[in-house]
Amino acid sequence: MAPQNFTGVEGVSGHNGEKKRGSSRDVLAALEKRVIRLEESLNEDKETQDGEESRSELIRTIEGKIREEVENLLGEMYERLDGRDNSLEAEVTSMKEEIKELKTELLGHNTQKLGAAE
Repeated sequence: MAPQNFTGVEGVSGHNGEKKRGSSRDVLAALEKRVIRLEESLNEDKETQDGEESRSELIRTIEGKIREEVENLLGEMYERLDGRDNSLEAEVTSMKEEIKELKTELLGHNTQKLGAAE
């Protein structure tokens, strides 16, 4: 079996022909430390991801509440506008009737003046 190259592992030389500095226990301990660091890093990443998922869910919840509130406010505004429209339409209709009555009254006066002038 060919000798393995443990470049980057603490306590081990990078070249096959050189004498190894540490024993196999040192190599094993160094590998265990690296595994522990990787596991810790993985756990930190998982916690970060969980936190981000939590924040994302909170944002979606808040977004839904805001959307619902905006829809409610828009509905109320449309109802108010409809009420005002109806009120204005009634007022315009009333004014048209009043104008019609005034025209009729004016025509009556003009007719009376013409009759009196003759």
